[in-house]
Amino acid sequence: MLETVEVLAGSRRSLRRAIDVECDVLSQYWDEPVSLLALDLSVGGMWLDAELPLDVGDSLRLRFHPPRWKSGRPLIVNAEVRRVDLQRRRFGAPAAGMGIAFTDLNPWERDALRLALEGIPPPLPFADETKRTDLIWVESLLTWEEDLGDRVNIYEVSEWLGLDDGFDAEEIEFFAVGEMLTSPLAFPFRLAA
Repeated sequence: MLETVEVLAGSRRSLRRAIDVECDVLSQYWDEPVSLLALDLSVGGMWLDAELPLDVGDSLRLRFHPPRWKSGRPLIVNAEVRRVDLQRRRFGAPAAGMGIAFTDLNPWERDALRLALEGIPPPLPFADETKRTDLIWVESLLTWEEDLGDRVNIYEVSEWLGLDDGFDAEEIEFFAVGEMLTSPLAFPFRLAA
């Protein structure tokens, strides 16, 4: 049985391959070709590392030698800027640059490029270091009593608390819990302002 597949807008049509290739880029805004580094390549386009990328929709002419390219001549193709990123990552490869889509790749060039890229691994994903939080683990002993009239229950729970790096332990201010803790995750403390 055949199933229909929905292709979402912006999804990749071909697998990117990790490369490190110089690419001559010609734009209407530059007097002469500018050499930029291509960091990944697919049969549909490439990522160019650029400190000052062009605008989305700008037309380009690219000249480069793909890895394992059997033709002695460089591949020359018209392209369009599809994505621009001005941020640079703290770790890993730089992100500032342009996502380029090829606009007039011939079928034989597409097949030759596909064969040249076969076996080259895709780029590794970069860890997002901004989401990482270093924690200092502090042992905290929580004690509370439950008065039932005929007897008193005393509870003690030892918890490890994860505090942000750079946290001053003297800033913890303990306060009364109230009648009873309903969850071991409801810690009876807060950070002093």
